[in-house]
Amino acid sequence: MINANFPQRLFAGLCTLLLVSFAAFASATATVENYGYPIQDRFVATVVGTPEGYEAELPKVIPTKKRWLDVFPERRLPDLIWYGQELIYSETLQDRPAPLIFLIAGTGAAYNGGKNTNMAKAFYKAGFHVVSLSSPTFPNFVTSASKTGVVGHAERDAEDLYRVMEMIWKRLEGKIEVTSFNLTGYSLGAFNSAYVAKLDEQRKSFNFRKVLLINPPVSLYNSISLLDRMTQNIPGGEDNFNQFFDKLVQAFSKVYKEEDEIGGDFLYQAYRAMNLQDEELAALIGVSFRMSSASLVFTSDVMTD
Repeated sequence: MINANFPQRLFAGLCTLLLVSFAAFASATATVENYGYPIQDRFVATVVGTPEGYEAELPKVIPTKKRWLDVFPERRLPDLIWYGQELIYSETLQDRPAPLIFLIAGTGAAYNGGKNTNMAKAFYKAGFHVVSLSSPTFPNFVTSASKTGVVGHAERDAEDLYRVMEMIWKRLEGKIEVTSFNLTGYSLGAFNSAYVAKLDEQRKSFNFRKVLLINPPVSLYNSISLLDRMTQNIPGGEDNFNQFFDKLVQAFSKVYKEEDEIGGDFLYQAYRAMNLQDEELAALIGVSFRMSSASLVFTSDVMTD
């Protein structure tokens, strides 16, 4: 029997698919042979991620604490988004002196999304204090931490992120011992990290020891344009979206009866059950990007109305 919450969970699963950059699609320098990834098709790899059995051994549970930060106490939000006053983030702290790393999520992703959570586990296992932040394009960040309420300007987004980081460190200073400050992000988060690092060279609040950019877009405009055009691959065109989505639901439902969990292996089994062509996989990626974009545009519109 299918769980009554399946449609919502499916929709959430589609929305959180990795939105990789143009560099990931266009790169021809990395191959299956030279780094061991089992899936050669770039679109399949994007949708499926890393199948179980190939994932790094990470701790199942880490001492992560959810935190709230009132960045602009004087701000009064519109009634429609009253709940977004405070920025939500997380801390995962060592019980000994350690380097601290800030993690910035990718396009439209939250501080506690799958990618950020896995990265937090990896860095915690490696001995870091970890502070996980949502992307500036995540609605909660827009409402609580964006000075203008309109994100997408690289330098202004860096200012917003840097302000948040300084406030978080002010909270932590004296409570933990930090041996160095570090910064990383994936996809759009990597792009943001580069600009935050540049800003830190001027302000020197952190003097980052290392800045790791994971899969950053070579050209943000090209990346966004490429992802947006992928919706043109919906069989029958964008007007045929409902039929395309129904096909996904039916295939996912078949696998869900057996798996009852939406994870990496679930997506892989669903992909096999659907027998999607590259064009349809591209459409799936494009639809996920459109969903994130629509949420961002709506939030910014309400904030600036």
